[in-house]
Amino acid sequence: MWEKQFTYLSRRYQPDAVKTSNAANNMLVMSKAAFIRYLTSKTNSAIIPEPQNYTLNRPINEYIISSSHNTYLLSQQIASQSSIKGYISVLIQDCRYIEINCWDRNSRQPKVNHSRTLTASISFRKVIATINKYTFIKSRFPLWISLKVHYNPNQQAIIVNIIKEAFGSRLVTETLEDCNNKLPSPSKLIERILIKVKKPQIKKEPPASNFRGRRRGNSFNSPLTRSVTKAAMLMPSQSLPHSLMRGPSPSYHRPVRKTHINTMTEGGVRDRTSRSASDNNSGGEQNSQKTSTKIIKELGDLSVYYSGINYTSFNTAAAKQYNHIFSFIESRFTKYSHTKEQKIAVNLHNLRYIIQVYPNHTQITSNNFNPLLY
Repeated sequence: MWEKQFTYLSRRYQPDAVKTSNAANNMLVMSKAAFIRYLTSKTNSAIIPEPQNYTLNRPINEYIISSSHNTYLLSQQIASQSSIKGYISVLIQDCRYIEINCWDRNSRQPKVNHSRTLTASISFRKVIATINKYTFIKSRFPLWISLKVHYNPNQQAIIVNIIKEAFGSRLVTETLEDCNNKLPSPSKLIERILIKVKKPQIKKEPPASNFRGRRRGNSFNSPLTRSVTKAAMLMPSQSLPHSLMRGPSPSYHRPVRKTHINTMTEGGVRDRTSRSASDNNSGGEQNSQKTSTKIIKELGDLSVYYSGINYTSFNTAAAKQYNHIFSFIESRFTKYSHTKEQKIAVNLHNLRYIIQVYPNHTQITSNNFNPLLY
């Protein structure tokens, strides 16, 4: 087999002047000229050539997306210049995932810059206009815009209007007709723009008590009951006795200890008290709870297929939503996908969903990490 392949290559790349000589008849030897022509030919290329005709009709999570981090920076991450040229450069190189860091620096108009650094700011409106101009010059496949939002609600409303006005019908604002509960394919998103933004984080406050007066015994407002109930809110449901889950008992109170788990979040690992979604799950309490959000609803609604959430586990309800995306810093992702079991969990998750890995904060010179590890 290899002899036939060698003979074929020898004949193909033999210079015309040599093909008629007697030396050319011995195809078990490749001449120097033929060898040089072979080394510099497309046959020996390390990069697979792009096919002329193809269709990307599989769900988008089955593809590797060419991405950019801190796209607006032209050089290192601490004190370099911010410029729209960063977006132009990556878009004409066929990058399909770019980032806009929206940081509030007491300006009336939204600005883009690297938070808590000495980098200069540029206009959010100019960034969006530049993206709209250069997005589909090199490629017609969809573009993802990752928004890291640190704006107040008023400025969030402004950027929503800027995005909608600039992108118009190109912007994906609702699920596609046949992709209501699954990720679409790149072919179905030709010349479309998708927004990725953090899912609005809802903070629950304890309901105000309508009770007035005084009760006797171990009532729901007694100190002993309150301490046990508070501990129950901080414990996983499976670690509590069923009697405590149903409510306090006058004759039995079991001491409860808090348990902690390590959770991997966007940007680091923190030690936090584990919680259960079923804790204090009475209808009356849920209806009376007040909510407050960091991301306004109008902005969160733009994240149709890519809603960013913090990682706690692959088994949570949020991790089963078809349109979520986990973002991991490279060091944490490497650390927590080291064992065979962890790798299997990541692979199973990626069969249906998307994971983003972004560079460490120590990559101040804007060097890329090795993508082959992921």
